Amino acid sequence: MTGDVMVVTNPDNQIGKETRSKAATCYVPFIGWIISAFFILTERENHFLRFNALQSILTHVVLIGLYFFLVLISFFVSLDPITKNPIILVLPLYLIISLFLLYKVYNGKKYLFLRIGAIAEKNL
Repeated sequence: MTGDVMVVTNPDNQIGKETRSKAATCYVPFIGWIISAFFILTERENHFLRFNALQSILTHVVLIGLYFFLVLISFFVSLDPITKNPIILVLPLYLIISLFLLYKVYNGKKYLFLRIGAIAEKNL
């Protein structure tokens, strides 16, 4: 474990391609949270898939919360035009995080993203 990030590799490649593909779809930008909710409700036995679905939902919640926090701040603080529109700040961050996690999961790595991954692991 390095800082807040822990990578658990799968040396035996026990996670099949179908499971990795399903888990990776949880991180598809803009619709991943819907797919994740579906997997949380329907998948009972696959821990890898359920973990990634829950981590995806929690990541979306945190980023949406960050967006609304920045909107609230922008009402009270008059900033330059770039930071006045929070979507300009949050959207690139969202895309980078989503695509990074999608890549890691598709390659069969269980990646605990900051504290969100630890919370997801604990609540399964």
